[in-house]
Amino acid sequence: MLPDNHDEIVAALSHVSLLSALTEQEIKRLASKVKVHRLKKNQSVVEKGDPSDSLIFVLSGRLNVVEINREGQLVALASLDSGMHLGEMGIISGRPRSATVVTETSATIGYLRKADAVALISEHSSVAWEVMQRMASMLNDTNAQLLVMNLPQVRDRIEAVLMMLAKTYHNIVVVEQLPSQQNLANRCNTSRETVSRVLSQLVKEGLIERDNRRLIIRRPELLRQVSDF
Repeated sequence: MLPDNHDEIVAALSHVSLLSALTEQEIKRLASKVKVHRLKKNQSVVEKGDPSDSLIFVLSGRLNVVEINREGQLVALASLDSGMHLGEMGIISGRPRSATVVTETSATIGYLRKADAVALISEHSSVAWEVMQRMASMLNDTNAQLLVMNLPQVRDRIEAVLMMLAKTYHNIVVVEQLPSQQNLANRCNTSRETVSRVLSQLVKEGLIERDNRRLIIRRPELLRQVSDF
């Protein structure tokens, strides 16, 4: 459900992990300051070099953080799902946006202007802690993605990205909401057809199992990981 009124914006913001420690009244006050935009698939959320004038909440949909590589190809560095946020780095440093962000699906985005975002971070220690954790995670993810991009073999790159996306639930390694093959291709600096071929080969070898957008990694010890290189 896309937020169309104040109550729905409050409900959407209550699912943003950054704001999880705020009270209902605090979220209601924050909602009155958030400007909501609805975007279609493949629309720009922010452009690299834009002023860092807002903190951004993903209220619905999925976004991709993208970069242009040396060959002029669009490379996805990370994905952002509903309940996540972005823009805190620029808010704190005062520097322009460090990357372009586009919608992978239709999405609803909440923009909190810089002055209000600074007040939110400075007045709530829980938010400040979440921001620090998020920034550390982003740095780790970016470093891992750069390592992936330098792997010479495309299968190694695809396997490493799958392992980066995977989480373990009760000893089962799973990629929930597997990105599109084009998204994986962008992350791995290859073609969608190559991703399809490699995934089919991994299924044939019994290393992975596909269930719609869910992927179960049956033999994680046999897939390449960034830590292997």
